[in-house]
Amino acid sequence: MASGVKVGDEVKELLTSMKVNRKSDDPSKRIRIVVLHIDGDYVKVEKTFEEQHLADKGNVYKFLEGEMKPNDCRYIVYDCHYDVKDGVKEELVFIMWSDDNAAIKQKMKYASSKSCLKKILECKHEFEFHGKEDVTPRAFAECLSKMAKTGILSLEGLNVSDH
Repeated sequence: MASGVKVGDEVKELLTSMKVNRKSDDPSKRIRIVVLHIDGDYVKVEKTFEEQHLADKGNVYKFLEGEMKPNDCRYIVYDCHYDVKDGVKEELVFIMWSDDNAAIKQKMKYASSKSCLKKILECKHEFEFHGKEDVTPRAFAECLSKMAKTGILSLEGLNVSDH
């Protein structure tokens, strides 16, 4: 079901830039999290967070959870860093936050509009969360492990067995 919602050019450019990491880029300025919202008939950028914004946060998942507001819906694109037996992986994760208590009309609009974002992102990892209790390193590791077909040792430096 299509909602008629379009993705703005600013969003397209930002998501495309997240997929490309050049050696010459300053790692502290690398965009790690983008929060998107539907405004009228367009998906627009609400907030962006660079590596430097996350450096002192400790648990990135608590930070992500804080961006998932009660009674609301959002899309989040997250540049996830995790360790596997063979080394470090960095992959984009597409998250649809649809709080259980959000208005039905809003939830339906976000659900029916996410395919337009997925086409642009071409993301192999997609999560949908309805409650903040789901936003844990362990939940991310379980989803990533299923999709990557490998065991996750740590996420963002956090041991997943501890959370």
